[in-house]
Amino acid sequence: MVFSSPVFLLVFLPATLFFTFILPRRFQNIMLLIASLFFYAWGGASFTLILVASITINYIVGRQIAIREGRKGAKVALIVGVVLNLLLLGVFKYANFIVDNLNIVFDWIHLEPVKMNTI
Repeated sequence: MVFSSPVFLLVFLPATLFFTFILPRRFQNIMLLIASLFFYAWGGASFTLILVASITINYIVGRQIAIREGRKGAKVALIVGVVLNLLLLGVFKYANFIVDNLNIVFDWIHLEPVKMNTI
């Protein structure tokens, strides 16, 4: 489902807005989180667990920053959060690029190529 598809515009968006606005304020963020995960999973459920892991990590890091506000621990938590997010980005966005380039080099020096399993 893409943002311009009829399913999104005529079904998903109106339903999400309707349920978000009829729910009490304390449940609205949960509703939007569930709707976002459903929207993401619609396009391909294989990476949804990675998204849930990223959301969980960022939630925990955000809570730690709030608990340690104004102290050195807040900066440490922020740095940990940024590093973890960059690692996720690096692994899942650039792993194929790195392996492809390594295989080119390995081919030049007559080594076996690196095989990568995909989800």
